[in-house]
Amino acid sequence: MSGKVHGRVQIKKPNMADHSIKQCNHQIGDKFIHQKTSNARESKKIVTLLDNKNIRDLIVPDPEPTKCAGIWSSTKFKKLKKQAHVLTNEDKIAIIENEQLKKQQLIIESKNRTDILKQAQKDEKTKAGSKLCAEDAEAAEKTLYALQRAFELRQEQEDEVKTANTVILAAKCLVIRQAQINEKELIRKEWTEEERRLDEIMEQERQKALRQEEERKRIRKERSQKQVQALSQQIFENEVLRLKELERKEEESRSINKALITMQRDDAEKIRVKNLENKKIRENLNRANKDMEQFRIVQKEEERIADLRTQEFMRKKAEREAKREAELAEIKAAKEREKARLEAEQLQAMCAASDEAELQALRVQEEVEREWREKERLAALKKKQDNDDLKRSRAKQLEDIKKQQALKIQKEEEEFHKVAQVQRELHERDCERKKKKREAAIKHRKELLQQINDKELDRIAKIKEKFEEGGILRMEQEMRSANIQNIIRKKVQRMRTNNVPEQVVADVERQLKI
Repeated sequence: MSGKVHGRVQIKKPNMADHSIKQCNHQIGDKFIHQKTSNARESKKIVTLLDNKNIRDLIVPDPEPTKCAGIWSSTKFKKLKKQAHVLTNEDKIAIIENEQLKKQQLIIESKNRTDILKQAQKDEKTKAGSKLCAEDAEAAEKTLYALQRAFELRQEQEDEVKTANTVILAAKCLVIRQAQINEKELIRKEWTEEERRLDEIMEQERQKALRQEEERKRIRKERSQKQVQALSQQIFENEVLRLKELERKEEESRSINKALITMQRDDAEKIRVKNLENKKIRENLNRANKDMEQFRIVQKEEERIADLRTQEFMRKKAEREAKREAELAEIKAAKEREKARLEAEQLQAMCAASDEAELQALRVQEEVEREWREKERLAALKKKQDNDDLKRSRAKQLEDIKKQQALKIQKEEEEFHKVAQVQRELHERDCERKKKKREAAIKHRKELLQQINDKELDRIAKIKEKFEEGGILRMEQEMRSANIQNIIRKKVQRMRTNNVPEQVVADVERQLKI
């Protein structure tokens, strides 16, 4: 780190990129290079102000500047140095004169360059057949056309020309409308003629269709007659075939009847044989039913014998259980008697122990009561002593409070006088500032009045110039009117060129008063 020597103290430049101002701990002569205060009251004089309602603490401004070293960058130092420089009237006048000289010099240089270019162009034009001559001629034509076009466009913006355009446009619309009406009438006539022609064609087509329909009807009638004859022949042939078919079916029916009779005989024989077989089956079933009935009787007898055996077993089992219960009851009664004996002995022992415990409890209770009475006596003595000490402390505290209040009142009176003095000084400075402000306002008003007078004189001079320019304006107005009339005549002539009816053109001329 680089450093400078200030007196005998070496000033070290901190690296501001490494930390912020709040984090900086660099010092110069046991003082921080940045002012660090924990609160607003630090190293400030505090004055207590008394009023009717409350007490306020005021911070008295320190007339001396804050003695705290600081480090500025070169950029900030140059900026402050530049801002500290105050321009005088002579400096301002010198700056304005320098700017005017520079401006005049630039104008002179520009004029010289323009003269040189013009001279070079003039020399180039003097050469016969030079390319610049042709280009100049072409440029002149383009310029002339552009000027003429610009003049026409500017004339189009005049109110009279706009009115003429409106009249001409209305006339054109009228002509176009009349042409449209005529065209529409022509179209209507052509449409009517076309419809009449189409009607005739349709009538011819209708007559032709009628003739064709009659021819088709005749052909259909002949065809129908032929079909009727063919159908009659077919009906006769079908009737013959039907009779033959009936005879064939009757023959087949007779054959079928014979076959059915034979089949019925065979079926009757089969039924008789089947009945015989069914009879044998019924006899076998009857014998089987008798055997089953005998089997059921034997089975019932066996079940009755089994029930008797079961009942005998249950009776014997009940007798054994009753005997077992009697034995258990006897054992339980013996246990109850033994238990009662043991409980009586235990109760007797417990009564003896209870008497002993009661005596011991009485002795303990008496001891506890004696200790409690002693504690109560000591507590009462201590409480009385504490009350006496408290009374003495309160008396001393009241005396101290009175002394502090007296000192505070004295101090507040001193502070009040100091604050009053400060307020008087502030009031005097405020009056002085207001006085300067009034003087500045008076001066400003005078300057404004002077500016108003100057502007009024300029306005009067401009009015005089306008009166002098009145003649020029009249000439310009006459020229403007002539140009407008010329433009309108050209527009009317253009209408005639476009084959607008002469009656419409004459009406436009009458409206425009040409």
